[in-house]
Amino acid sequence: EARTKLGLTGKGIKVAIIDTGVYYLHPALGGGFGPGYKVAFGYDLVGDEYNGYWSSINEDSDPLDNCTSVSHGTHVAGIAGGTKFQGFEGIAPDARFLLVKTDFINTDVGISWAYRKAGTKPCVVNMSLGHHFGAHDGTDAEERLHSSLTGPGKIVVISAGNEREDDIHIGGRFSSGQSTTVSFQVDRQPNGAPAATITLWYAPEDQFEFNIISPSGSVFAMPRIGRQKSFPANRVRVDLLRGTYAASNLIQAQIQLGFSELASDSLLRNWKLQIRCTTASIGRIDGWFSNSGFGRFLNSTLIESSRTIGLSATGPACIAVASHVSKTKWKSDNGDQEDVTSVVGRSSSFSSQGPTRNGQQKPDYSAPGQWITSGLARDSELQDDDRFSDDLNRLLTIPGTSMAAPMVTGVVALLLQKKKSLTPAQVKSILTASASHDAHTGVPGWNPTYGHGKINATAALAQL
Repeated sequence: EARTKLGLTGKGIKVAIIDTGVYYLHPALGGGFGPGYKVAFGYDLVGDEYNGYWSSINEDSDPLDNCTSVSHGTHVAGIAGGTKFQGFEGIAPDARFLLVKTDFINTDVGISWAYRKAGTKPCVVNMSLGHHFGAHDGTDAEERLHSSLTGPGKIVVISAGNEREDDIHIGGRFSSGQSTTVSFQVDRQPNGAPAATITLWYAPEDQFEFNIISPSGSVFAMPRIGRQKSFPANRVRVDLLRGTYAASNLIQAQIQLGFSELASDSLLRNWKLQIRCTTASIGRIDGWFSNSGFGRFLNSTLIESSRTIGLSATGPACIAVASHVSKTKWKSDNGDQEDVTSVVGRSSSFSSQGPTRNGQQKPDYSAPGQWITSGLARDSELQDDDRFSDDLNRLLTIPGTSMAAPMVTGVVALLLQKKKSLTPAQVKSILTASASHDAHTGVPGWNPTYGHGKINATAALAQL
């Protein structure tokens, strides 16, 4: 509707997709790479820069060998700027892509490369990825670098995360002398040995003691600040360290558990974390598993679904996007599908909630993220899942804040087409003033589930 009314398509704007990689040969993504194609340039943080054509990496290689078939990045790119295909179209279909295959570590390198390649053209970066190894207060090194890279015509959009129901966060306040014990388990991995990392954060004015207790009853005490200890044992290794996090002067205690692939189920379950506050000034403690799928806390009043926004979406420079349900029916290889547990317009049950650990207002907005139809990559990991894949039409329907973020990325591309010099603050001001509110979001204002409200592209473009 907004594009038809205003004639905006993202023309002249670069959209950078920092993701697992993109199957650029999909018809919705232009079917090619380099000059004259929809995909302008690509960069592999695991490998080399692609200055024009993928085959330039190795002249003897088949370009398809360097064309990732992972569904995630392909799906994300199609939402943000895919051209019309099988009745579906991206938000900014005339934008050109800059593709970054990420190593999930050096995202700032990917963003810097994208802005450099965009040159004088406005560029909006989409990152539908995240983790929980950090203080969750916007002071992570990656988040600080994002702040230095963004500016007029340079915007970053990041998915808020899908961890609301995963029980990866504990938090609460303690008084002096108060203690509690939290049980947790470590999950098996589809590839590789089980392993998990938990980080605990508290103010330097407070003093906490921590013990890790194994299923067999062995006790491992957290060392004092500035020290670390390792406890290698049969089929499990426990590494503990505690130090000062200089960026915000917090104390970080870190627990690393690594297991042999032969570890029994009983060795992965029934671990305990003892927390005792000896001195309470602020008294707040927060802890996270480094990501979902590696472990979870069990049956504790300290488990919180709040403060589950992932890094680097807790950074002040980005637009952090939560997800709400946009449809409950879709077509797949197995016929008509329906999600009877979801309600259109309601927040997705998985969508991570704010605020940040230090009370910053994240997420910023909510956008459609469940269930979203976009491009299906050839030979992808979901191609054979007949619940979500429409292989004949090369389409895929999946949920996630990963799908909500490129919705906003596309809208930002349209805003930049209308006014190329918009700063991150100006974009947020426009999106906040134009956000929709309904029975699900409640009254205007920020809340930890929907942020400042639901994205409204037509109203946002009318602000300019």
